[in-house]
Amino acid sequence: MSTLNEAVLQALTIPQIKQQLVDQPQNYVVEGFLPANDISVVVGDSGRGKTPLAYQLGICIAAGAPFLGMRTNQTRVLYLDLENGRAKRPPLAEDICKLVELASVPEDFLVVEESCNLSDVAGAVKYYTPGIVLADTLRALEPTAEDSNSNMGRFLKTTRAIAQENNCAVLYLHHINKPRENDPIKGSLADNQVMYWLNKASGARALINLSNSRIAIDTAENGSVKNAALVMKWFVKLEGESENVYIERVIGEDGGPIGYRRITGIALLGNMEQQTAFAKLPARFTFKEAMRIYNKTDKPTREWLLKCIGAGVLRQVEKRGVYERLDASCGGKIVQ
Repeated sequence: MSTLNEAVLQALTIPQIKQQLVDQPQNYVVEGFLPANDISVVVGDSGRGKTPLAYQLGICIAAGAPFLGMRTNQTRVLYLDLENGRAKRPPLAEDICKLVELASVPEDFLVVEESCNLSDVAGAVKYYTPGIVLADTLRALEPTAEDSNSNMGRFLKTTRAIAQENNCAVLYLHHINKPRENDPIKGSLADNQVMYWLNKASGARALINLSNSRIAIDTAENGSVKNAALVMKWFVKLEGESENVYIERVIGEDGGPIGYRRITGIALLGNMEQQTAFAKLPARFTFKEAMRIYNKTDKPTREWLLKCIGAGVLRQVEKRGVYERLDASCGGKIVQ
């Protein structure tokens, strides 16, 4: 090896990496959904409700309240609202707070209204020290980023540096391409693997390839799940794909939508054998116990458990291969 006193890249052994993970475990802003200190993206068509859903996400994080039944780690939120009018923001935020049972909009939910670029964002992150930045939308922040993979790669490299230097997650909202006559992607998000459906995303594919959590939103098929307005699915690197999560719009006293609620329950499994097996699961169990109860091999058992997680009746705990049943009728509380 060279003996020159030069700065070199740090190389670690696998045991050293494992120890670092013990000392500093993988953190999430939203459990199992939105990793901390990295880049994520939400993709959906215009008019599907990305902005209200993102406002609800930001407010829940700022308050430390559950988001669609998923636990959040409370932190300051910087919301770059670059496409919506000022008059719409207060009533939208206040309606969401009523839905999630908050007395007022959290002080840690901060909104940037003026046009800005990534350099401005870096300065704002240092000043306000948020735990997450929500950029609505990527195109409004940096219109040329999606023109090519090289442009997007440079843009995301700078974004990732901002995220890691400031311990701050960044979530970009993004559009899909306009419908094409010979679109190779058939069916809805619910019928496709999320990484395949995300080929609909507008512009450079590097946005999807270089993001940590890739979140897709689509309209729910009419009548596929009662009351469902949207279906959401995501893929987190090294964790894999979620199951379909169905969401309903909640209507206020004036007849207008005030936010979103996750639809949960074992009926979403759509399979009597799976529902019967779920009823036999103890409050806390291992993957091997689930295989025995379901009486299937590892792959179908894993798929069944993922469906249960998507239906909001199960969650995987921090220890790998250990699960807990949830009482979906009581807001996703752990079954005792």
